[in-house]
Amino acid sequence: MLAISLVAAGPVTAEGLAPLDVRALPEAWGAPGGPGLVDDLAMGHGLPFAWMGIVAGGVTLRDGLLPAFGPWPGLDEIVAPRAWYDSAAVVIGEDAGWNGFSASLVELRALATPPRTRRPRASFTMVNGSSAVDRTGLFLQRGGEDSWLRGGALTEQRSGTGSLEARGQHVWFADLGLRRGAHALTGAFSQRGSAGGTRRDATFLEPGVRPPFVGLEDAAHGEGGSLGWNWARDASALHVTLARSHDHRESFESELFDVFAEREAQQNSLEIEASDGDDARGHGVRLELTQAKVTRSEDFLTQRPALEARHASVWLAARDVRPLLGGRLEAQLGVGHTDAPSRKAERMQLAPSMVWRLEEGGRRWRAHVGRFVTPLWCDLAPGVGAFVQDTWAAGAGLAAGSEAHQWFELSGVATETGQRALLQRWPIRDLSLRYGWTPERVRIQDALVQGSVGVRRGWFGADGSAWSRVRPVGSEVAHVDPALGGRVGAEARFAAFTGDLRVRLRFETAWVGDRETEPLEGFFTAPQPLPGYATYGASAAFTIGDAIITLRGMNLEDVAHPQVWTDPTTPFPGTPAVGSTREFRFELSWPFFN
Repeated sequence: MLAISLVAAGPVTAEGLAPLDVRALPEAWGAPGGPGLVDDLAMGHGLPFAWMGIVAGGVTLRDGLLPAFGPWPGLDEIVAPRAWYDSAAVVIGEDAGWNGFSASLVELRALATPPRTRRPRASFTMVNGSSAVDRTGLFLQRGGEDSWLRGGALTEQRSGTGSLEARGQHVWFADLGLRRGAHALTGAFSQRGSAGGTRRDATFLEPGVRPPFVGLEDAAHGEGGSLGWNWARDASALHVTLARSHDHRESFESELFDVFAEREAQQNSLEIEASDGDDARGHGVRLELTQAKVTRSEDFLTQRPALEARHASVWLAARDVRPLLGGRLEAQLGVGHTDAPSRKAERMQLAPSMVWRLEEGGRRWRAHVGRFVTPLWCDLAPGVGAFVQDTWAAGAGLAAGSEAHQWFELSGVATETGQRALLQRWPIRDLSLRYGWTPERVRIQDALVQGSVGVRRGWFGADGSAWSRVRPVGSEVAHVDPALGGRVGAEARFAAFTGDLRVRLRFETAWVGDRETEPLEGFFTAPQPLPGYATYGASAAFTIGDAIITLRGMNLEDVAHPQVWTDPTTPFPGTPAVGSTREFRFELSWPFFN
């Protein structure tokens, strides 16, 4: 059974993280009704994740199977289903000092511990449904005390939907490990690729005038791998990891190809981590060295020549864990140097962070504070030099009960950000990178509060979550993120055929608050308001043995809701893109333990 752990992430507690789910962790996190909303994420595209209006350093996936890609965005649109992992966690506001330049306000953690038994494991997942969605994945694992081997492959394609054209993507990986006494050697490699675009329409095309376009497309592929050496004895451990990744992106106008550009990115990193002690009392140090390069071809769209950007950084961090006030305090302090910023004063950065936890009487308290620093050195807007975004974040939360009977969660976080990095939200990821990052010229303050509650009595259960955000007025073009949202759900669980068949029926509604569109570069128009809306979904899950068959309906109101990006095929002043209408899916998750 897949165990789920949530830290200060109430809005996804209810349905978002079901065990052995065919959906990926980011897909559940970005669903309607939550503060991490990404329009039509279930259909696949390149819109970036954001948290409280922060894109760079806002949300990161820490993957326990697939090697990481860098520099951002790598190929983070392509992820594996949660059925491949042992557990998942959503962590907010932690490890700023420890992770340094790669830290983020929200970490989506998909965890997979290498096996130590000879019991093999396999997981087959399949999704079919509306818009010709066809997703198939297979994960295999075999291990023992001395070695292990893991591998998997996933392929997905769909037809056009809403304002999006057809899309396809794939990923495969292999992971090998050898243990000899206190030592372990590991190696992993992954290859990923994707291609998609916006709907094609030449009705309003005016040659020589941009926009409108016939449509825009992009394609990406890349490879990433890592080698590691681990030593562990008693309460002491030492980890050394060498990683490298490379990815290629290109974007162009559909059919005409007169707006074409390509991007090559690569990154090398060395990480050394030493620790001593346990979860109650211990300490550790971490050193990370990173070297990266991004090259961009000549760009007719933005009128820029070919560019090359390089980046080298070093980060040194220490942490200490000890009991405090009946709970546990973890304090971190990191210092790093990046050679990219235009201002010498920004090249050396300091990041402290702390988190305190207490569990007593079924209640779980948590408080955290930290400074998150994110260098922006590539894919910059014309005339913008490299800079560092810094965010102070502090928050606290309380949780009580368990999902078996009843639960309650309440948390809040406040932030102050300097030089917030702004990037145009586009489903064509490479187009966003071509327009580039720009720094916000004023420091902004923001705050968010969220809560969830649920109850389960016998066969019936109900739950709800809500959140609200300040959403400050700064220099950004539009308020593309809503200021409030929530979800309410009800479900019934029962067994049939002497318990051989377990059934779960669920109905859910989500609310997305008011927001604004982000105009496409070249329209020179003010943002257009988007009214809030409610959306509905339902699912029926049937468990037979180890297999789970789910029939899922999304957007049952059958309304193509407007989205935050502007349809590039429409004439001045541009109209908001629209999402998918009603979608039905058949999902199969079938683990094998033999």
